[in-house]
Amino acid sequence: MNRAAHTNLVFNALTSDLSGKLKEGMVIALEPKCIFPGQGVVGLEDDYLVTSSGLERLTLTNQTIMTIE
Repeated sequence: MNRAAHTNLVFNALTSDLSGKLKEGMVIALEPKCIFPGQGVVGLEDDYLVTSSGLERLTLTNQTIMTIE
């Protein structure tokens, strides 16, 4: 799948009631949250720029999964 097709797939997966398409130059934030009852919440946020070839990740943080005990 090319990146441009992936851009439309990502947008359609986010909401079913928003019409329109992502356009070059738009910026979106994906902010999934994981809730652990009695322990807390982990929130992640990544910002992406929509380009003619797909999404470009703008967030500079490392995406390595870490275990914190």
